[in-house]
Amino acid sequence: MTRPLLLLALLLASLSIAGATFLNGLAGLGAVALASAGVWLIGLLRGWKGMAAPMLFLLSGAAAAAFLLAAPSTVETALLLGGGLAAFLAWDLTDFDARLALAEASDRPRLERAHFSRLGLVVGSSVLLILLALTLAVKLNFEWTALLVLIGAGGLGYLVSQIRSGR
Repeated sequence: MTRPLLLLALLLASLSIAGATFLNGLAGLGAVALASAGVWLIGLLRGWKGMAAPMLFLLSGAAAAAFLLAAPSTVETALLLGGGLAAFLAWDLTDFDARLALAEASDRPRLERAHFSRLGLVVGSSVLLILLALTLAVKLNFEWTALLVLIGAGGLGYLVSQIRSGR
């Protein structure tokens, strides 16, 4: 179940980011998104290690650059944010798929259920935040923006430490 979901996430990430960049007239960034997804897919099929992090960097970098350079419309913003989310999902599933290959065959369904339940919570809350960001328009000055970035970074650090400690 992990591998098909991984391939679907990679396909969604590349097509949505490339589609949004092509719609904004940024063909170079669209080519970067498609090429990095293609290299990632080839690496998966050939069993290359260490492909996920650089390809995630390239895909999310293409999405961020398109967002900054083109001032996209709401539809294109949704494509870029959704593509970024799908790229993070593919990154997570790449690592999980490698770890799952080391597990006993009888443990795999239980491990997949546990991982997918946590991943579903993260993806569901991310989709909710994306929809919220697309519908609300809030003007914040620099101080409030900096404070929110610091709170978000602290919360993300806390979340990572809790996940690593197994709580």
